[in-house]
Amino acid sequence: MRLLTPETTGEAVAQSLGLGPGASLASTEAIAALLRRAAGFQCPCPARALVDAVHRSAGAWLGDDPRDEIREVLEGLYLAGDLVEMHPPEGGSEGKLVYLAAPAFLMRKTGAAYLQGVVPDHASGLPADFEALMQARGVSRFLPPTLETDWESLLPDLGFAPVAREHWLGAPTRATAAQHCARYLKRLQEAPAGGDTAAFIVIDPTADPTFYHGRRVEAGQRRGRFVGRRQVRHNRQVWCFVEIDGGRVLHLCDLHDEDDPAAGASEAWHLQMALDACAGTPQRFLIRADDPDLSRDEVALDLFRPVPRWAERRFEALGRRLPTKGRGALASFALPADEAPEETEFLTDALWLQPKA
Repeated sequence: MRLLTPETTGEAVAQSLGLGPGASLASTEAIAALLRRAAGFQCPCPARALVDAVHRSAGAWLGDDPRDEIREVLEGLYLAGDLVEMHPPEGGSEGKLVYLAAPAFLMRKTGAAYLQGVVPDHASGLPADFEALMQARGVSRFLPPTLETDWESLLPDLGFAPVAREHWLGAPTRATAAQHCARYLKRLQEAPAGGDTAAFIVIDPTADPTFYHGRRVEAGQRRGRFVGRRQVRHNRQVWCFVEIDGGRVLHLCDLHDEDDPAAGASEAWHLQMALDACAGTPQRFLIRADDPDLSRDEVALDLFRPVPRWAERRFEALGRRLPTKGRGALASFALPADEAPEETEFLTDALWLQPKA
């Protein structure tokens, strides 16, 4: 008789999830796989039902109180496109439910295919020989590039729908910084006037674009067009685009969505990126390879200003957020080194950022 230790049992379960030898059941990759498997059996269901299922099945390997960690990984699966949380189409009072996203894939310029969606009763929806090639990184799964297989031609025949690279994770249609600014300037000129600037905090366009907190100033007697925030009823803060002149508001348009307040912040940050680029002082990013938390095949991406939510999702889906930020950075992400050229193109073309010297 051969006795199994908790460690060897955990490794065996992790391997059964397709994670390969030496994988830990306490890893993000394993928790994500367990959540996908639970979702395949239980969805549509409340998010707490998936957290409970993973807690019951693997809680002993995940520490004393792993529920917060499981919830965090579940949030990552929404970002990665495997699961969707929304209100039931037929309505009802039970709140949001989690649904399986349909199988899909995103092609990268490296030739890798990132998989999305969940197939019930199956780890991936792929034939066994292809599933053996699948790799996991954080909450994401991907098929690495091979000389023998053209994933872009093959995956549609296996039931995976292609995802448009341009609009991955809700990214808007790309435009130049000048085109983006022009749309908002037109919108601003058509907007009405509105009161004084007493309740406004604006982003100073002349301040160092890499020092986020130092750019927020009171509107006061400034003149010009600014991205800012204003206080409305019940002390709520609303992002806006405003033209002011010596304490008077000449034109004002709010940047917010009543159903999704965070969308206003994404819109404001994207607009400020365009304004900075048009002013000749683009915001910056840094790609480096000197972080102790990086693995051998990763590089670090440092961001010095907030980025739109759809861009942040992209970096988390491709890699992972680093626990320690780079010097002066607002956020740092670990990305696969071979994906760095395409992400550099994305940062310069979609966000109008430039590399930091």
